Amino acid sequence: MQAYDEWASSPEERLKSFKHWPFKQGPCSPDKMAEAGFYAIGKKSEPDLAKCYVCFKELDGWERDDDPWLEHEKHAAQCPFVLLKKKPSELTAKEILTLEVERSKKFMVLQYDIKFKLLQDLKESVLEELEKTGKGGKENRKRKTSRATAKRPSRKD
Repeated sequence: MQAYDEWASSPEERLKSFKHWPFKQGPCSPDKMAEAGFYAIGKKSEPDLAKCYVCFKELDGWERDDDPWLEHEKHAAQCPFVLLKKKPSELTAKEILTLEVERSKKFMVLQYDIKFKLLQDLKESVLEELEKTGKGGKENRKRKTSRATAKRPSRKD
C-alpha cells in the first residue's frame, strides 16, 4: 500500500528526507528537490528515488544537472503543485489548503485502484480454481441460482 506521509507537506521536512541524497550541490540538490515538491524515499539500492508529496509520482535516475521542476512537469504535467508554478514560500493559505485537498483525493484514488486490482486478481484466482475443480462453470452457477430462488413449499402444507 502507498504511504500517506503527512509530514511531507512541509518543505522543511521534505528537505530532511534527503540525508543520503547523492547530489549535495547543483540543480538537483536537496533544497531544490524539496522546493519542487519532492522528498527522498530511496534506499541504498536506489538512493536517488524521490516522490512528489502532492501527486505521489515517483522518479529515479536523477542526474546532477537535472532541474527538479522541469522533470516534475515532464513526468507529471497535471500535478496540482506543478500547475501552480510557485515555490512553497510563495503559496497562499488558500493554495496550500487546495493542495492538501488535491493530495487527499489523489491518495484515495490510488488506494481505491490498489484495492480494486487486488479484488480483481482474487476474483480471477477463485474463478480459475473453480474451473479446475469443475464447480465454476456457468451451468453450475445457473443451476445453483435457480435452485436458491425456487419457490419453497409453505409450512402450512
